[in-house]
Amino acid sequence: MKFKNIFLFTIVLFAVGLLIACNPVKNSSNKATSILKAGTAIIADSRSIPNKNKYDEPIYFKASGTEPFWGLEITAENFRFTSVGQGFETFNAPHTEPIWAMDTNVKKYRSMPDLGEMKIQITQMPCTDDMSGKENKYQVTVELKRGIDKDFKTFKGCGNYVTDYRLHDIWMLEEINGQSINVPQYGKERPRIEINAEQNTFLGSTGSHDINEKIFFERGLLRFIDIAVPQNLSIAEKDFIKNIQSVTSYKLEDNRMVLFNPSDELLKFRKTD
Repeated sequence: MKFKNIFLFTIVLFAVGLLIACNPVKNSSNKATSILKAGTAIIADSRSIPNKNKYDEPIYFKASGTEPFWGLEITAENFRFTSVGQGFETFNAPHTEPIWAMDTNVKKYRSMPDLGEMKIQITQMPCTDDMSGKENKYQVTVELKRGIDKDFKTFKGCGNYVTDYRLHDIWMLEEINGQSINVPQYGKERPRIEINAEQNTFLGSTGSHDINEKIFFERGLLRFIDIAVPQNLSIAEKDFIKNIQSVTSYKLEDNRMVLFNPSDELLKFRKTD
């Protein structure tokens, strides 16, 4: 009888010990699964934002190159560089304002994070991607130096500005030079423009004639270019075209797009669905 009691007591102790040993593993596993799911959700949300990176910052310039493969994203806050090159897999630096080279369309940036230095040169010159054959508008050179390096590592490639996706819509003219428009002066309908931010094109109407041309976009700059002026325009339509050709910048607020030249507000449009 004593032997039987001792045997049963031993079995109970073994079972209790087994339960205690297993519980932390189970809790740790659940915690790891919870963290994984939360991290996955964050990544999925950030990738769904147009023209934004995983840091939820609007990107206004992208560049890439080969030998080795590398990529650059520029936001209003940061320069973010990635590559497959050893030691330069990631290299981030705070955004700085560019220095314009004299008499050329060349922008130069220099940023010095805590452990290194980054120099970027963006030149407005046609550039063909070595891998895809895609034509780009800018040649890009990135020079990086880590704190332990004596010399810069140079990366060369191509890039383009990323047109503000908020411009991508149909806009109806409301005001010109600060005055509400008189629709009958424009012919059949209210003047409008429809901007395609991905293709950097726009189409629309002066009121009685169609227009269909291109836009040029850089950070803080918007131009409507290569506009073929239709024949037999009314005075109001000619004034509309003249103002469109003079635009250099824009502001978006309250479903309105306001277009400016360096000194004046020229045109105000209302977004329409």
